[in-house]
Amino acid sequence: MGFRCLQSCSFLIALCITTSFLYAGTSADYTEAALRKLKTATQQQRNGEHLANLSALRSLHDPALKPFFYNLVQHNTWSIQVHAVLGLAELSEDGLIDPWLVQQVSPLAREQLIIKSLRDNLFSLESIQSLLDWSLLEPNPTLLLVADLHSKGLPPDPETIKELVNNSDLGIATAASLLSENSKTISEVMNRFRRGTSRERRIALTQVLQIIQQYGTLSATQWLVTLLESPTFKLSDRDLQHALSTLLKHDPTVGMEHWNDKLPSEPSKLEQVRFVLMLMDAEIQLDEDIAKKLHISTQDGIPYALYLAGIESPENLPDSDAYTQLLLDLANRGHSRSTEWVFKQVKKIPSQNAESFYTSLAMLPEDENAANAKRRNLAVISFQELLHINPKHALGLLRSAKDDSQQQELMLLAMLQQQCNELLEREVTSIRRIGVGRPDAMALLLAARGTSPLSESDQRLLGLIAASGAAIGSPLETQAAWLYLRRMGMTEQALAAATTSP
Repeated sequence: MGFRCLQSCSFLIALCITTSFLYAGTSADYTEAALRKLKTATQQQRNGEHLANLSALRSLHDPALKPFFYNLVQHNTWSIQVHAVLGLAELSEDGLIDPWLVQQVSPLAREQLIIKSLRDNLFSLESIQSLLDWSLLEPNPTLLLVADLHSKGLPPDPETIKELVNNSDLGIATAASLLSENSKTISEVMNRFRRGTSRERRIALTQVLQIIQQYGTLSATQWLVTLLESPTFKLSDRDLQHALSTLLKHDPTVGMEHWNDKLPSEPSKLEQVRFVLMLMDAEIQLDEDIAKKLHISTQDGIPYALYLAGIESPENLPDSDAYTQLLLDLANRGHSRSTEWVFKQVKKIPSQNAESFYTSLAMLPEDENAANAKRRNLAVISFQELLHINPKHALGLLRSAKDDSQQQELMLLAMLQQQCNELLEREVTSIRRIGVGRPDAMALLLAARGTSPLSESDQRLLGLIAASGAAIGSPLETQAAWLYLRRMGMTEQALAAATTSP
């Protein structure tokens, strides 16, 4: 799982706020409330909450929701269309996106779907080619698909490249010129880039750098060097740093020459972090010479912690335990960029060390109230990783967590983002649910996602959650509404409610 989860821990992380259940009447029927919830939760809302609710429904991986997602493919809001197509892909046998569905949505939705599909490998080569053969495909998605094929060693169609180079969008034209690998074409478009307005250059640069970082192209090195060396482009410091970072990843040898050239003579602590992370993001191993150039000493906090972690190579560790502790210390400092780098490195260390790392972060400090939102976020992400690499160990930690504690709540929160399986279902049904707190509600939701029958009392409590009686947030309430109605044998009514316009 990619680190981007750290910044957006799906639809549930915002729910970690203490609340309590309302009293559940023993004879209440929550059918109408659940239908209303499902209807309103999936309609477009100004605050965007409907997207979190749709994510919640997707995370159920319930085949019965296929008609619901099919209906939303033709929705008039592009972001809802994206969720619909992704939901259908997640329910398909191969887990891939159907290119025909991509053709049915709006241009904005199509572009976002293609970006995600290429990033997460949700397209087959046949799907990519079928989209490129579609005459109505817009230029930017065409560029992305061509760049992906180019990175796989498949030469782009010359006519397609020519059309993209002649496009009025400066970013599209510039990226296409690099893909052409024709020096004359690159030079001509570079002159056009130079003449562009500052806004046009800024937007185009962001687009092109992203394509270079994701797909690469042999001709990108000289283009980047020209950007960094020529003052005529009048790039901001931020854009220059982005270009330098891209060059380091694309061509480390040439990139280091320019890194040395751009390094301030007396870097501030912020500059120390920025310049050392450039190297670490490019997987360039640090050494004492780099520390001297950056003036990093043992008193420099995060820069020194980064340096200690960066001088080691995960592929050739003399002491994997010590390195794991370095990563853990860095993650606990709460610096977002550093933590992002750390979580990438953990993927490269021995599995037993990764398990130790995730276990440490999954457990909150003894004083749970001392854990801020960022630390709780790390706990959820780390417990999710444990569920992947060693589910038995993860569930053992859950069993040891104190009932109704924040620790138990965060672990259940992580489980709610996993696809239900026999092991998880068996574990959650054994959790004591004697109170009416948030962990009890989460445990009930997890149990309801399985196939085991629910007692009448649990069925009523599930309806209460759907009716906002547990105050656990709209995404989980939306899940509860669907699960309650499905358990009541009202799948058709639930689908009708969710797909009917207000």
